[in-house]
Amino acid sequence: MFPMRDERAFTLIEAMVVVILVGILAVVAGLGYRRWVRSSYMGEAQDMLTNIRMAEETFRSENGAYLATETSLSVLYPATTPSEAFKTAWGANPGAWATLNVMPSAPVRFGYSVIAGNVAPPAEITVNGQSANFASMGGQPWYIAEAVCDVDNDTTTPPTTIYASSGSNRLLIAHEGN
Repeated sequence: MFPMRDERAFTLIEAMVVVILVGILAVVAGLGYRRWVRSSYMGEAQDMLTNIRMAEETFRSENGAYLATETSLSVLYPATTPSEAFKTAWGANPGAWATLNVMPSAPVRFGYSVIAGNVAPPAEITVNGQSANFASMGGQPWYIAEAVCDVDNDTTTPPTTIYASSGSNRLLIAHEGN
């Protein structure tokens, strides 16, 4: 009556190959997404440090010296222990931050600090095994800005720390991705 058709289906091996390929693509996509998220965090810190640099230079041109927002680099604003899981609004620009007029456009993940002065700055800060020498800034107004965040939200590794200073246009990054 009906002619016999040769029906063909996927074999188990073909189905497993497809599942493995989809799994590999999912892992690669997940890693790419994670890298993109971390780079966006680093972008926040770099943008904020650029804003802090411009505000410090404006303040110096008007007042003859840079403005410290904190007494040491270990005191951070808006959070004392910033991490990937922590995102907070900048707030009402307390204290010296109001004078600098630094205001991000969105909540931030990093904590920020600026020290400044006319006397000798810290001699050096070690970043990824390389020391950054700030001694050459002595005898003139200087500032060092810091951004800190535990980007991977893992308290066992040191947090990512980024430094900017009046003595250089470079950003020094310690423990990138941690």
